[in-house]
Amino acid sequence: MEAKFGIKFNRDLHPKKVNFEYILASIDTIHPIIEIHNLIFYGNAPYGAEHISNNAINAGVVCVTGIDKPKFGEITDLKLIYDKIIINKWTNKIWPIHMLSAIEWFVMVQAKMNNQIKKGNLILTVAYGPPIPIVDKKLLEVNSTLFGKVSAIFK
Repeated sequence: MEAKFGIKFNRDLHPKKVNFEYILASIDTIHPIIEIHNLIFYGNAPYGAEHISNNAINAGVVCVTGIDKPKFGEITDLKLIYDKIIINKWTNKIWPIHMLSAIEWFVMVQAKMNNQIKKGNLILTVAYGPPIPIVDKKLLEVNSTLFGKVSAIFK
């Protein structure tokens, strides 16, 4: 799984209008996300190349109610926690610069396939680290000081 941020939009995104300011104005809420991948790693860490070669198979997300956009330039962190132990931590992430860097590209790629990002869609932002196997862990948490936290118990 991976720790990420997710954003929901307050309007349909029109590809011909897309730029950084347009995307920023289109954001409704921001969410901490647990992204679950539907794959088993057969190689040794790091798993990024194997993850990409398996086409980044996504099995779903765990998401909580989001928050409204903070002020431009606010700083946050993102922590991935397994059974109360911090597995990965990313600090000094600046809103919205570090969260929206790939969204314009994503909207344009989707438009080429005749997919338009719609109001209410949840889009996952960039990954800060590689996917981490769950293995025998039970409680997974993703925590951001600015955007809140999400958790799930896996059995």
